[in-house]
Amino acid sequence: MLPLLLTFASWLDDIDKKIDEVFKGRTDRVVGELTDEILHEVGHTRRLRAARAAGTLDARTEAAKKAAPEALMRESGKTLEPDTLWAELRKVPVVHLAETHDQPRHHEIQLEAIRQLDTGKGDLAVGFEMFPRDLQPILDQWNAGELSEWEFMEGVNWYKSWGFPYPLFRPIFKYCIDHDIKLVALNAPPDINRLVGRGGLKSLTPEQRARLPKQIVLNDAAHRRNFEEILPHHPGINVGTFYEAFCVWDESMADSAAAWLKKNGGRLVVIAGNGHIKGRLGIPERLNRRTNLPYRILLTQDVRDPDENFDLMLDPGADFVWWTKEAHQPAPPRLGIGLDETLKITMVAPDSAAEKAGVKVGDVLKKAGKRIMKQPESIRHFMELRKSDKFTLTVERDGKKVEVSVTLARTP
Repeated sequence: MLPLLLTFASWLDDIDKKIDEVFKGRTDRVVGELTDEILHEVGHTRRLRAARAAGTLDARTEAAKKAAPEALMRESGKTLEPDTLWAELRKVPVVHLAETHDQPRHHEIQLEAIRQLDTGKGDLAVGFEMFPRDLQPILDQWNAGELSEWEFMEGVNWYKSWGFPYPLFRPIFKYCIDHDIKLVALNAPPDINRLVGRGGLKSLTPEQRARLPKQIVLNDAAHRRNFEEILPHHPGINVGTFYEAFCVWDESMADSAAAWLKKNGGRLVVIAGNGHIKGRLGIPERLNRRTNLPYRILLTQDVRDPDENFDLMLDPGADFVWWTKEAHQPAPPRLGIGLDETLKITMVAPDSAAEKAGVKVGDVLKKAGKRIMKQPESIRHFMELRKSDKFTLTVERDGKKVEVSVTLARTP
């Protein structure tokens, strides 16, 4: 047996050398792509066997064939109408809405869910993956009506704390403020999570560790399998410490949600990415462990090719699946500048609106319209809330204030 193993090991070494020759140093990427494919196939086989053992394979096969935009299904594959969905979601204190972050239709469904769950009694809150819990004081000011939308965007520093297009979420934020629905910050502090991703929990100081939940479960085998299947493998990633960071996300969001519910009571809608909700092992069960409150999951899922639809319906990991047509938020008009932390302009894109307006590298950005620029993301916040495609930029150039007129080109 030992000589056979040694021969096999030598054969693997030869294969590694051959791959390195063919792909010229890109073997990490090749291995990563192969790993992704293998993990997916292993997961698919596990789901297939479970469906066969449960006697549900035929039903799930038929359900997958019915996957079409705006089809609404139970976990079993049976279809239902939206009114029935809303009625069932109203019966539980916690509803998880699992999204694809840049899919406009998913956010439209979320807004409709909030409208349907809003009884007008002021007992509904919405928790967001998008906000680190350190930002709760800013959300409290928004909830109290003390901030303008500009002050809200600047206070949470949207394009630093999250980064996905603000217009996707804006109708939800506006509806909540207009209907006395509180916004709740759920996520871990990003600076702490980055440290965990690089060096694991053991790398944190006691003060840093104190900013995270006391209990962070790292040994849930099913949760780890789910993580490894959804994680795109990249060269240089330490999967072990990145998994710890993933658990910190899930535990922090569950812990923040539990703390809100224990303090305020009422009902909570949780909005987060599919990877943190689908399968129940992320936020949902970790929140349930802390509160023992019943919950339901609505997964919004783009219709894909038949094999992908079938794989999802083998084990949706949600109580309901709302199928959608794949679409993404169109890119907004671009100003065409790069800024450093001091707001000095480090790049002006050729043929951009900024170049045509006369903006120069070395200028220091001071104002856009009447808005004072306080941080590099301020200009992106202004671009989202601007009233017109024509506005004035005020820059400091050679110690003097200079105003330039900008006209944005509309995207097709």
